[in-house]
Amino acid sequence: MLTRRSLPFFCLVTLCANGQMVLRPTSAAAPIERQVPGPLLRNGVQPTAQTQAKAASVIQLGGAANFYSILLTSQDQVAYNPAINTVIFEHRQDPADHGGLGTNNSLRVDYSTDGGATWTVDQTLITPNMFAGTAAAVGTRYPNCVLYNPTGNTDPANAYVVSHTNALQALTGARFWGWVAEASTKLDGTDATDAYVDHFGDTSTYQPSGLVANPNGDVWSASTRYRAVDDPVNFSVLNLNKGVFNSGTNAFDWSIANAITPDLFIGVDGNPVYINHTMAFSPDGQVGYVVLNAKANDGLAQGPVPMLWKTTDGGGSWNPLPSYDFSNDATYADVLEPATDTGLPRPWFSDMDCVVDHNGTLHLFSEVFSGYHSSPDSQGYIFSDIQTQYLYHATTSDGTDWNSRLVTNVFGTDFGLPSSDPAFIPLQSNRPQATRTADGTRVFFSWNSSGPNEPENFTPDVWAFGHNVDAQLSTLPKNLTTGTDAEGGAWFHTVSPVCISNGAEHQYELPIVFGEPNGDVLGHADYFYVKGVGFDDSEFVVGIAEREQPLLLELYPNPCTGHFAIRGPELPGAELLLTDIMGRSVYINKAVNTLVEVSTGSLAPGLYLLNVRAADKSAAFSVVVQ
Repeated sequence: MLTRRSLPFFCLVTLCANGQMVLRPTSAAAPIERQVPGPLLRNGVQPTAQTQAKAASVIQLGGAANFYSILLTSQDQVAYNPAINTVIFEHRQDPADHGGLGTNNSLRVDYSTDGGATWTVDQTLITPNMFAGTAAAVGTRYPNCVLYNPTGNTDPANAYVVSHTNALQALTGARFWGWVAEASTKLDGTDATDAYVDHFGDTSTYQPSGLVANPNGDVWSASTRYRAVDDPVNFSVLNLNKGVFNSGTNAFDWSIANAITPDLFIGVDGNPVYINHTMAFSPDGQVGYVVLNAKANDGLAQGPVPMLWKTTDGGGSWNPLPSYDFSNDATYADVLEPATDTGLPRPWFSDMDCVVDHNGTLHLFSEVFSGYHSSPDSQGYIFSDIQTQYLYHATTSDGTDWNSRLVTNVFGTDFGLPSSDPAFIPLQSNRPQATRTADGTRVFFSWNSSGPNEPENFTPDVWAFGHNVDAQLSTLPKNLTTGTDAEGGAWFHTVSPVCISNGAEHQYELPIVFGEPNGDVLGHADYFYVKGVGFDDSEFVVGIAEREQPLLLELYPNPCTGHFAIRGPELPGAELLLTDIMGRSVYINKAVNTLVEVSTGSLAPGLYLLNVRAADKSAAFSVVVQ
């Protein structure tokens, strides 16, 4: 039996003890004992939920010696290129799977050249110098990869896997980060090359994230600077790294195209308040954004929120966008707990991912929590533990005008995965992920959730919804892994930034890989591809009511506990339909008076959709039940 350790209320903890600076909530509840799940597929555990209407399958990929491959939300480990219908997944290896050769820090690539139907697993080595023990660095963590496909090429054999990955200059000590592994290879392992670079010359280079293939032919990533916790240079620079293919060497020449120096608020521990970073480009490669979830030194009483830099010339120049006060945005103020000093929420953006649509608009998908006031300083906030975690979809193109909406509230704290080392217990969070179609007309967002009745994210499924950019219509969220062999065990899912269009099972299929810790995150890990899950155009329906002539109605309170009411002069005779996020009806009624009260006492906490229709008028409300 696994006993989760009880941690102090209002404590700040990192996701892992070896330098990852993602701040996570902690639980104030008493320790909870759980039976540690064994290997889902090896033990032949069958799905118990109703299967999806369309076929889906789970395909085993390569393995690794531990779970260090897949822990960061901002990693891009899965990539898909529609021109060659190829999907890849990069991960660290397990020497035991390769005759004891190499170390567990060597990186390998699994690939499929038929859209994920069949895979070549664990054969392609992308770090030959690390494998041979001749690399300048001693290890890798949290790999990122992308597919580079030469212009006009339709043969997967001519494409390259490109990797920009965190590397270690030592395995122990206060400063064992410090390098970037720059690697590339063809799918068959030829032209493989890996180099290890210290950008600052003092072993402080840290965590390239958001690796993306710009359609104009370049490859980009963003990395930062990291030192021991008492060193003020922490996160003082954000390097935008540009890789250009060199046909003479069949490798990529990397340079620092831009160096951003964000003005960050210094917390009470003397360090900048910094969560994570990523970047993304539009389908034409001209518009790009760098997103840094951190606390700017802007005087606004809010926690870490998106700080943005934008390019409109394919990365030639990057300009900062203005700060935005999310605490005064009603979309957040109406949901998040208020801070004690202002009465407004102190939004705290945590794990996030993003894509850019064909209009050049940034789509951010992020966990958002609440902070609270702890000192006379208006910026002296601290993270407050809550069991309800909120997922928001927010868009902007200028940093000034944001359009945000609450997607769902997830009840349950993050689950501490089992580990033989008590200092290393990674937390299964909601893992927000973003992907788009190659043409940027549709965007999709996914997350891990154990459902409304699980107090911890202990049995994670992959949930997702889609959004049609031009029609401004969305799908309802749905569970993609229920009824598959991944049900209740899709740990740390990660998704390609570009999805599959015109798939075998759906018009839009999400290339998803998840991991399986096999009882201990420091032991052997298996990885799996989920084939054939996604959406069809017929599912983009949310938003039709808003485009029709609206009913004049008011719904309150929202969020609600026990009941909510809806009222308005046009309500008599209207039909009311309340559905859960799976589209299942939970309440149907026909209004008689101008006021209708709906009891929610029997409903599980979560997000519901209320549709009200009367003749040619309608209205739709998202209802949050607590």
